[in-house]
Parts: sequence; C-alpha cells; structure tokens
Amino acid sequence: MGHRYRLPCPKSILSEVAVGALIKSRAVPPITKRIAALPLTLLLLAGLTLAHPNELLAKTVRYRTAPHPGLVLIKGTSTLHNWTIKSRGLGGVAVFQTVKKDKHVAFILKHIHLTIAVISLKGSDGSGMDATIDRKLISGQNPKIIFVLKKAVLIHHSGMHLPWSTWNATGTLTAAGRSKLVHLNLKVLVASNGTVSIETRTVLKMTDFGISPPTAMLGAIRSGNKIKIKVLWNLTPRRTATPADAANTPGGQPGK
Repeated sequence: MGHRYRLPCPKSILSEVAVGALIKSRAVPPITKRIAALPLTLLLLAGLTLAHPNELLAKTVRYRTAPHPGLVLIKGTSTLHNWTIKSRGLGGVAVFQTVKKDKHVAFILKHIHLTIAVISLKGSDGSGMDATIDRKLISGQNPKIIFVLKKAVLIHHSGMHLPWSTWNATGTLTAAGRSKLVHLNLKVLVASNGTVSIETRTVLKMTDFGISPPTAMLGAIRSGNKIKIKVLWNLTPRRTATPADAANTPGGQPGK
C-alpha cells in the first residue's frame, strides 16, 4: 500500500533480462513480483496500457429534440405562383458516439429517428396549401412524416474544437403511408453548449409517395410534382434513455 510502481512503457519490446533486473530491485514491492510471475507478454501489455493515458475514449450519447426544435421548409411551384409550407413540429431522437483522443473529439452519427407532424404543416402565404397538403397526406391515418437512418458515411470533418461534419446518409422516409429509400447529405454542427444541429436539403417528387400534385379551380391551377425540402433540426443531449425515446424508436429500443 505504501509503494506504487508502474513499469515504463518501452518504445521497443523489453527483454527478459531487463524485466529480471527490475524484479530483483528492492524498489519493487512483493505484489509486483507476483505479477512478474505472469507470462512476459501479459506484463508488457499491462505496461503498455498503463503508460498510455491518451488512448481512445468512446461514449454513446442520446439526443432528443430541443425546446426550439428547428424548422422544415417545403417549397413548390404551380401554374399560378410558387408556394411554401413551414413546420416547427419536429420530434424524435438521434444517437452519436463521441470518440476522444488527447484534445480532439470526433462525433460519429449512429442513429436518427425524425418525425414531422403533418398537422403542423402550414402555408406561409395564405394560399391554402396547408389544407391541401393535409388532405393529400391523409393526416388522420398517417399523422407523421418519418425518417429513419439506415447508414451514414462521414464525408468531411472540420477537426476544430467546435466540430462540424458532413455525412452521406441513407434512410427510409415514410409519408402518406408509403415508404421510400432516400439519400441525403447531412451537415452536423456541435455547439459549445453541447447542443447539436442537423441540416439537410433535398428534392423529392410527390408521386414517389403516391401523392398526386394538388390542383385548384377545377384543375385550372396545378402544382408541380417536384418539391424542395430544407430541414434544420435542433437537439439537446439526453444521457439516460426514457420511455419517450422508446416511443420514437422502431422496436422500442432507444438509440438502436
């Protein structure tokens, strides 16, 4: 108890002669001599582990939607004018793994389960598109638009103290009861207060989800099939899984 001794970490493999010399030294307490009786390889592995405090440290962190959840913008065209739909009804969870070495921290994207409440989609220009979209999406039967991440590949990482990164993401997008595999480019920003923002932009076709482009005035006004979507999603860390996480995750397993 009075002595604490740690073998130095060699840059090359220690010889048995060097180890024997250390064993014979009176500076080594009895407990260390017992350890030395183990195979040499085990002793060397122990020395390597103890002498490298800057090894990789990994931790999984779950995030939930922040009180200020962000914004969804959906833009489309028609034969009369362009239109915009907005929503702040974002929800869901995301899981990151933080990997730390020395003073550098990397964030690995592991899971996303994002929901958008259909009833929260509102036209910003008073065009009545919110009611039309609500009817087309059949919000009573399918109240949420859902995106579930399947795979994410890191494209770029800033390497700075407040890191941002870009990812090629593949996931399942479900709207109006129909699911489609989509590919998204995600930008992830980690703020100094620990919150995370995820941003993406994409172009989709309504007909990919069985939605016919809205019309008005007996078909005289017709919307275009393509829509531009921008999502900014804000999250805050939650280190302990809760029933709300399970409710927002397929199979009831948060973060998996």
